[in-house]
Amino acid sequence: MNIGRLAKRGISIAKHVLYRSTVSSVLHNNELHKIFRDKVLVGKSKKRLIIIAKKIAGIIYYIFKYNQPYNPNRVLVPYNK
Repeated sequence: MNIGRLAKRGISIAKHVLYRSTVSSVLHNNELHKIFRDKVLVGKSKKRLIIIAKKIAGIIYYIFKYNQPYNPNRVLVPYNK
């Protein structure tokens, strides 16, 4: 199993939307950009956006489950190297 790829199973449109939102959030969201930058500096490939995609899926789940607006202090766990 290759960790750096999205699975071929599932709804393809949803996977593409999640990938596009991952790329956009790395560019525009400071918290997610720090996580991505730290992973790349450790030696991970830049193609490993799956780490951020999983975080975004968690953010989406939180927003729908609790019906609250996005709050990075409540959604993102403090990141330690």
